[in-house]
Amino acid sequence: MTQESSNSAMEMGTSDQELIAAKRKKRRNMIIGGIILLVVIAVTIALIVIFSASDPQPEAEAETGTTEGPTLPTTTTLAPTEDTTTTPTTMTTVTTMSPSPEPDPILIDLESIINGVFSAPSFNGSWVSGNEVLYRNQYAELVLFDVNTGDSSVLVQNSSEILQAASRVAELSPDRTQVVLAHSILPRTSMKQSNNDPSSDAYDRYDRRARDALQH
Repeated sequence: MTQESSNSAMEMGTSDQELIAAKRKKRRNMIIGGIILLVVIAVTIALIVIFSASDPQPEAEAETGTTEGPTLPTTTTLAPTEDTTTTPTTMTTVTTMSPSPEPDPILIDLESIINGVFSAPSFNGSWVSGNEVLYRNQYAELVLFDVNTGDSSVLVQNSSEILQAASRVAELSPDRTQVVLAHSILPRTSMKQSNNDPSSDAYDRYDRRARDALQH
């Protein structure tokens, strides 16, 4: 009896050891299989990412190829028109002028005022009637001014050689069309000799009507 019980106890111990060893082996196999599966999944994901990042152009070319097709010649049919007249086209060119820079202002100092650098020209007019004044304007033209009406007319222009050589107006016709101008024919040898001395003057007649006829 004792020997049989010891044998059965030994058999039970051996079976327990085999069962424990089988469980450990199964657990080890599951762990190894899980690790291998994770490695395979990681490698697959890495390969997909590498290929998709390194070669994006074929997809773009494929998309372009699908959107763009071959260019076909197009035929346009124009309907006949009865009106054959052409309308000229008017082109307008607009030129924008940039404003010119303003000149620098002229500074006036006290010394210039004292020395008479800036002074108004003296009046050179003379009365020829109760309401008419004969004078030379800023262009050295001989002008007749009517103080009642405010009208002015140029009797002799500065371009006339007679006016340029004249020293004074000797006579004016009543109809204001002819002017007699005096100019000196002798040199002024003495300061006592007056500019209005008729003994050394010659006279020229200027006809305004001839000038107006040439201008018209």
